[in-house]
Amino acid sequence: MKNSIPALLPRGEGRHFLLYGDSCSGVPGGPHEKTFAAVNAVVRRLQPQPEFILFLGDEIIGLTSDAESLREQWRHWLETEMAWVDHETTPLWHTTSNHTTYDATSEGVFRDVVKSPHNGPPGQAGLSYFVGQGDLLLVFVHTSWSRLGGEGHLETEWLETPHAREAMRRDRACKLRCGGGSARFVFRGEPFHRPRLGYGLRGLRLAALLGGF
Repeated sequence: MKNSIPALLPRGEGRHFLLYGDSCSGVPGGPHEKTFAAVNAVVRRLQPQPEFILFLGDEIIGLTSDAESLREQWRHWLETEMAWVDHETTPLWHTTSNHTTYDATSEGVFRDVVKSPHNGPPGQAGLSYFVGQGDLLLVFVHTSWSRLGGEGHLETEWLETPHAREAMRRDRACKLRCGGGSARFVFRGEPFHRPRLGYGLRGLRLAALLGGF
């Protein structure tokens, strides 16, 4: 590819993937559409392309009680702004966030359009979940569940339950040795609005990594 950018690759065995977020777009001609397009233009120049993408929340501007408006924003984000992603070769995983899952209506829309795995804690199907990428376990936790009073609850209890740990062990897509040496990461969306991504672009967060264990 012309003007390609060499991607950072693991030394020896490992995974290479992309984390970014906080585009707050989804509106044709909206204030953040050009900025997000500029970021994606840089991402598309990475060679080799990432094995998978983790988008850590605030994909769309959201923050409306109109479910159809939310669906339209998600549709534009997924089918236009992120149409360049080949989901067959590059999975795209999402965390919940304050612009996308702030009440029961927005949580329902998120479930419908994102279609995350339904393997999380009771009542949070498609909001908190886990996926396996080889021997790498990725866990996404919802911190603003409407049935727990909104923003502020961190789903650490679920992560420690025997049921959750056993489910993660059984996940055939993840050759995980729970409690052993395999890599595990926990992600959540975090409202933290400062410029975080380079290339002179403002208003986009590269990642909000809660922790690895």
